[in-house]
Amino acid sequence: MLHYHNHRFHRKNFSFQIPDGFFLDTEPEVEADNYLRLWLPDQKNSLTVDFAENCADTKSELEGVIADMEPRWSSPVEAVTVNGLGGHYAEYHLTHSRYYELWLNLAEGAAVNIVIRTPDELSGADLSAVL
Repeated sequence: MLHYHNHRFHRKNFSFQIPDGFFLDTEPEVEADNYLRLWLPDQKNSLTVDFAENCADTKSELEGVIADMEPRWSSPVEAVTVNGLGGHYAEYHLTHSRYYELWLNLAEGAAVNIVIRTPDELSGADLSAVL
């Protein structure tokens, strides 16, 4: 469950806001607890935020996703820090979509997974506008 307070969604030690102009997907492809899918204002690119429990670590979670997707191309998995939260990031391409995926460690084995899916190069979508 996500808590909405002061114009931000909250879960554990992570919060985010939805910038003006984004669309909330009311018929997401995935039905899961703690999952939110948004469409960017261009309605071509989507952003998902998914909170996971009992994660081994963000690197192995992301590497597992990439292995399962069997992409045509993927970047190396890189360690990152976003707003003080450590995690891992990679980009990968499937047949008709490009993915920018970020996993951040939260507390007690929990993580947040943020994915931007686009049909082409990322077109002006700035992840920092959401975090």
